Amino acid sequence: MAKKKMDDILHPKDNPVLIGHKAIEDNFVRAWINRDRDGIHPVWILSGVKGIGKATLVYRIARYVFKTMHSGDGLFGDDTPTNMDMEIEDPIFQRMVVGGLGDFFVLSEERDDGTIQSISVDEVRDMIEKFQLSAMEDSWRVCVIDSVDSLNNAAANALLKVLEEPPAKVLFLMTAHSLSDVLPTIRSRSSVQKMYPLDASAMRALMFDFMPDVTIDQQEILIKLSAGSFGKALRLYQLGGVDFFQSLMRLVGANEVSINEQMTLVKQMAKVDGAIDVVTEILLDVIHHYAMISPQSQQSKLLADMYADCIKEMRALDKLYLDAESVLIKMLTGVRSCLLIPTVI
Repeated sequence: MAKKKMDDILHPKDNPVLIGHKAIEDNFVRAWINRDRDGIHPVWILSGVKGIGKATLVYRIARYVFKTMHSGDGLFGDDTPTNMDMEIEDPIFQRMVVGGLGDFFVLSEERDDGTIQSISVDEVRDMIEKFQLSAMEDSWRVCVIDSVDSLNNAAANALLKVLEEPPAKVLFLMTAHSLSDVLPTIRSRSSVQKMYPLDASAMRALMFDFMPDVTIDQQEILIKLSAGSFGKALRLYQLGGVDFFQSLMRLVGANEVSINEQMTLVKQMAKVDGAIDVVTEILLDVIHHYAMISPQSQQSKLLADMYADCIKEMRALDKLYLDAESVLIKMLTGVRSCLLIPTVI
């Protein structure tokens, strides 16, 4: 496959490539092929951290379903595809891209303009009303919900009502970043498929294809920081996360650092839109790095407490409208204090 620039990275609906998670693909393919004999669970939740391909796999499954139902007379007989690979030029792929599948429904936090907005109870109810109508193409209907753990109580309860007695030949494909945040009664009515973070080889393959300008050293830092989430690695790189990490490591580990040096770096980071969240996450990784050097030491225990304090500070940023720069300076000074390195005035 030709290398792509980061600007060319596709929306999950438009993306034909998925690296990893083959076991889940195989689970669904087996269930789908044997649906007439064994039935198939109508509700699937793909659960895992952000950025590992959950939404990409959901759309991939949906394309597979429509492909098997819309080829020729709608039947493959013994030749039903045993994998989900599909060319972009395939008519089903193109119909999904342009919204030309009448029996395909999507509820997503991500809107057409790229903004994030919670899925409302009215949107859920509107989808349910559509299920009361006959299928447009006399086949299965598929509903994607990305993500189900972000639904508020009203929307989740509205969804639960339809899941209690799912309409015939309707397949719900849902993502969840945090399974514990999914309504328990929805979880209990679902086939939950756990998706794990990508390994280093999968991360390198994705970076090779989609981040061709990243050096090998930068790759290794991003793999370390992103914990198996390509989405996180991409965001870190785009926001200058590699440089931030290296700068923070130098600041934290230097024998003497003035407040002015810390303030200069923090102000530089704060100028980047969206960088504060990235920097606080990176600072947590720096704390973890030093804590693991000697896990049983008193210093490590102090850093563990500092890690917990930083988590609280991060959560308070949004809730209490605290000044992000001041919080970062406090965190930096605290880490250096744990390492018994004085800050020079």
